Amino acid sequence: MRTLELVPERKFAPDSSKKTATRVVVAVYGADTRIGCKLIALLRQNNLGVLPRPVSWAIGKSSAEIRADVVDKQPGVILNCLIDPDSGDLPIDETAAYVAVTQSLVSQAKQLGCRYIHCSSARIYGLGDKPEHGNSYAEYDSVLVKGDDPWRQLIAATERTVMLHTLLANPVASRTANDRFGFYVARFGHVLGFGETRSQRFPAVHTLSACLQEASQNNCTLICNDPDRRISPVSVGTAAGCIADLCEPRCQAPYGFYNVGSTDTVSLREICTQLALRHGVYTSLVPFSGRRDAKAVYGVDADQAVNPAWWLSRGMRKLPTWRAAVAELMVDRDLCSV
Repeated sequence: MRTLELVPERKFAPDSSKKTATRVVVAVYGADTRIGCKLIALLRQNNLGVLPRPVSWAIGKSSAEIRADVVDKQPGVILNCLIDPDSGDLPIDETAAYVAVTQSLVSQAKQLGCRYIHCSSARIYGLGDKPEHGNSYAEYDSVLVKGDDPWRQLIAATERTVMLHTLLANPVASRTANDRFGFYVARFGHVLGFGETRSQRFPAVHTLSACLQEASQNNCTLICNDPDRRISPVSVGTAAGCIADLCEPRCQAPYGFYNVGSTDTVSLREICTQLALRHGVYTSLVPFSGRRDAKAVYGVDADQAVNPAWWLSRGMRKLPTWRAAVAELMVDRDLCSV
């Protein structure tokens, strides 16, 4: 009887391994960004395979090295998370490196028939785009993107690269693409994550997440030229969930560009006011300051009040209001020391 009981188990093992081998495998480039960190665990939780390094980071790699990675691993989805939507200033000489990696990744996806997913930012887009004023830019006008914020140039240049490879109006793009190739570009509003106080790669940069975390704990001074500009932040968990939806084999969303942000908008001043009412702290918002403890909030001066109606109309995932993005900071703290 004991030997007969072991027979079904031996038959079950090969079938189980076969299912595992045929599941969708995702190559995540930029696994140490906010979205990337959350996404790795979420994909594995959803029974999607995730490739280990060296695909985690690709800045500085040649096109041949990236092609070797992709050809060797044969992923079903290539995920470009290298651009962190809630990041700070970037050395201007690295902009070309990000564009080169994007060029290589989308090119390989086209040739091999992978699904390409590009994480972008709404940092230069929004409801108030008026390129004729010189301080805001219309979509895709990467030639006009100049100024002190190199992320704006980077975001526009990488999106333009994706468009050149994917537009159906481009006969070369449609003729050279594999029939199984598909693409998504997700433009996020500010992605807030409070598990870290500083950027991992740029420790001197004060992101919106870090500044809000400090504003919930102490009286502080934040430097922002336009604290009343509208933004539509989402939590890093929500952002990762949206990308995970696009990785699913049976994702019904048509290929294209999507804006992903909270269903309503808010300003930095309003968020700081809510934090003050909750925790009894005060945040001073100034356009400039000579105080050493003042922190410049990067990225808020750009209009990130994205309209997620196109995403919501597809019914993929219900996006929350901006309060959900900062809910972690609104929790009452235990002030009693043990």
